[in-house]
Amino acid sequence: MGYSLFSAHEYEFTVLDRSTSKPILEDSNWASAQRLLEAEDFFDVMMENLPKVGIDVETVQGEHGPGQIEITYTPSFGIKAADNAIFFKNAVKEMAWKQGLTASFMSKPFKQWGSLSAHFNHSLWDQMENSILFDGGDPNKLSKIAKHWIAGILHHAKAMSILMAPTSNCMKRFHNDVVVPSSVSWGIDNRTAALRVKTNGDRGVYFENRLGAAAGNPYVSMAATIAAGIDGIRNQLPLPPEVTELKKEEMTLLPKTQEEALDCFLKDDVLCKAFGEDFIKCFVSLTKTEMKARDAALTQGTDEYEWARSYFFKYL
Repeated sequence: MGYSLFSAHEYEFTVLDRSTSKPILEDSNWASAQRLLEAEDFFDVMMENLPKVGIDVETVQGEHGPGQIEITYTPSFGIKAADNAIFFKNAVKEMAWKQGLTASFMSKPFKQWGSLSAHFNHSLWDQMENSILFDGGDPNKLSKIAKHWIAGILHHAKAMSILMAPTSNCMKRFHNDVVVPSSVSWGIDNRTAALRVKTNGDRGVYFENRLGAAAGNPYVSMAATIAAGIDGIRNQLPLPPEVTELKKEEMTLLPKTQEEALDCFLKDDVLCKAFGEDFIKCFVSLTKTEMKARDAALTQGTDEYEWARSYFFKYL
């Protein structure tokens, strides 16, 4: 189509001491610089070594919950953005392990703590690296292509949810919270919406797809976003009204369970065609295997979060 995608995944993760299971940051205070001093050795190792695997770190901060951290890095064009995400996740986990820690991108390891996301920030450019999302004459500074792209993502949001938040534990993110999406919605700099739109000048328009959970596969989340956005452009889907405040009774809600989300995906002809039969067979088989293991554990009286931690925490 002549467009280039410029993007990066914005990861949050949890770090626990492997011998004591205590979080590396024990209190709960979002973005406090003082908290980082509690784990200075860990962050020093991260900052020294992440650039060696091609990760150009931009920000480091403690997230809201105990042991929760967010590190962001410079976006890239094309598939390299998903490659960077894999290098980043593996590097963080390996460096933490060598320090006697476990870093996990499991989406919600503890019921009482917040969930962990992987927002997919992205923008569209022409072959001369000019933004095709900006229109200075539009009230929201959005071009027609930008509006169709947003509309495509929202049109397929329910089906995309299982692709961007693939585990039963991931699905626990989609609830009525201040900064976690629960509805099919978009808004200018709106953290409650599924798609947050940023308009920072003619080269600063980008979209934050907030459906992504930290445990998701970055290649899959990228592919799902592209397939949905392209469908919006090709079919010139109309942009729904912007959401300025969350009114649950008026909104189309995102799936709350893995079963519902998988059903939405399998009923979405556009996304299924984009991903292909081989992917779908493998993905459905893996998802149903997890469902079976979860249901067996719950039948035996195991706490769902305890089961999920044993199943996911070390490896995601």
